[in-house]
Amino acid sequence: MSTNIQIMGSERKSNFELMRIIAMLMIVASHLYAHGVQHILEPEFAYKAWSIGNSVNRLLASLFIPGGGIGVALFFMLSGYFLVEKKHASIKKVFLESVFYCFFFFAVFFAVIICEHYLGADLGFKVYNQSEKTYILFNQIFIPFSITNWWFVTVYILLVIIAPLLNSLVSGLSKRRFVIVIILFWLLAYTPQLIYDGPFSPVVRAVLFYLMGAYYRKFLSDKPHKWFFHICVILATWCLYSYLSFSFFNKDFDSLGVVLLGGLQAVFLVPLCAWSLFSLFAGISINSNAFINKLASLMFGVYLIHDSQVGRILIWKGILRVSAVQFSSIYFPLLAFIDIVSVFTICCVIDFFRKRFFEAKMMDLASRMKKRWDSL
Repeated sequence: MSTNIQIMGSERKSNFELMRIIAMLMIVASHLYAHGVQHILEPEFAYKAWSIGNSVNRLLASLFIPGGGIGVALFFMLSGYFLVEKKHASIKKVFLESVFYCFFFFAVFFAVIICEHYLGADLGFKVYNQSEKTYILFNQIFIPFSITNWWFVTVYILLVIIAPLLNSLVSGLSKRRFVIVIILFWLLAYTPQLIYDGPFSPVVRAVLFYLMGAYYRKFLSDKPHKWFFHICVILATWCLYSYLSFSFFNKDFDSLGVVLLGGLQAVFLVPLCAWSLFSLFAGISINSNAFINKLASLMFGVYLIHDSQVGRILIWKGILRVSAVQFSSIYFPLLAFIDIVSVFTICCVIDFFRKRFFEAKMMDLASRMKKRWDSL
């Protein structure tokens, strides 16, 4: 989701920057479902709201689900596309931005607890006992790069570190051999890890889509694009993914069906849809657009804000009350649209002020600290 390593020449390609924006909107929409409706990371609340929504609300929520996995895949493909010909890339901006939001949400969490304790407000944290609140606070500030907080940052940093190794492994490959490498990695690493939810699934997912983006850059970036074909693939895979999710939560599958369902969605549908979306945007010709490029530079901040452990509880449960109020309403389709646009816009505004007033100072401080460390 970072945009700091994709610059080619003096200008960004605004078609790819537009793809970042669309991908982040897809991710925000999927999080409305995952953390607003189903609360998948909170076992005591998970999957309890589904039954209160009518069929229209359930169907709409199901349409949001694919956007998370596909959006993340697009960001990893962009990393492969822009890093495959680079010998090294810096993670300083990504790291410093993450550190900034660690302290930002440390302060937000304390403010929320004070409001709940002294003002009687219910901002989503009243249901947690003292030890659970302490854990959330500890996790936010001391172990921010975790599966319950910012797993993407951890995997992205690791991906950037190993990118030179991946690049050296594929640099001399022919088109045919590169395809064989991708297929073997998909079959032997990606598929078993995703089906059985293995401990290395986030990493192998990042590597697979990195390789796919690198392949596109090396062999297909100047090829004609099959617009109609890619649109058909996107619609077919997205609708099938949504239908399977809708049927799963309506308990139309047995235990074996659940395994097969997860395998079909993650192993086949996500790569197919991500590939077609990437190809579609890669074929769009857009001159460098300052507004699009500036907005795209805020996407990593949008992710860090709305998907931190504190942020997701405060936004979806405390402020918007998606599962408690909205999902049972006949106006949920309209409310969901407003939620997605509002969360995206407010996060953009917050990150704009961070970039305006803090980024340069933090970069300068980091540079001075590095010089001091080198002198020691």
